[in-house]
Amino acid sequence: MIEGRWKIKNLNEIKSKIILKGIKKGEYSSKDIIFTQNNKENLKEGFIRLRIYKKNNWNTKNIVLTHKETTWENNYKKDKIILKKEFDNEKETSIFLDYNYKNIKEFVNFYREGEEFELNNNKIYLENIEHLGFSIEIESKDEENLNEIVKYLEIEEKLTDSIPETIRKLKCLKH
Repeated sequence: MIEGRWKIKNLNEIKSKIILKGIKKGEYSSKDIIFTQNNKENLKEGFIRLRIYKKNNWNTKNIVLTHKETTWENNYKKDKIILKKEFDNEKETSIFLDYNYKNIKEFVNFYREGEEFELNNNKIYLENIEHLGFSIEIESKDEENLNEIVKYLEIEEKLTDSIPETIRKLKCLKH
C-alpha cells in the first residue's frame, strides 16, 4: 500500500468528482498528538502518534496509539507499523506510554476533520487539518493506480513530508 497527499484549493470541486464515481464511507474528527523518541527532530522517517477521536468512522476505540516508521519512494510514502494499540481512556493510555515509551516527548499536536471515500478500490480522505487547511490523501495498492486518480482529480500541489513534519515546518515559519 502506498500513500500520497496533496494540498487542495477547491474542496467542493474535488469532492464532486469523487462523489461522481466513488462511495462516501463516513466522517471523522480527531486530535493528533505527535511524539518523538530520543530527541529526534525529523518527523519524515516516523513518529509515535496518539489519535484521540471526537467522531470515529472506524471500528476502533476512540484513543489509538500508532508507532510507525516511514519510507519514501518517488515522493510516495509507505508506512511500517511498529505498534498499534487502542485504549478505553486517557489514564490507561498514559500508563502504557509511561511504561513502554519513557524516552518520548510531545513534539506537535493538531486537529483534523475529514471524510472517507472509496474510489476504484482506493481509499480517499478529504481533510481539513489545523495549520495546513484542506488536503487529500490517497491510499492505493500501487503507484499506477494512484496516479490515475491524481490525473482524474486534477490535483497538483503534492506534499512530500508527513503531515506532522509539514505542520512542524509551518509552525516554525509563523514564529
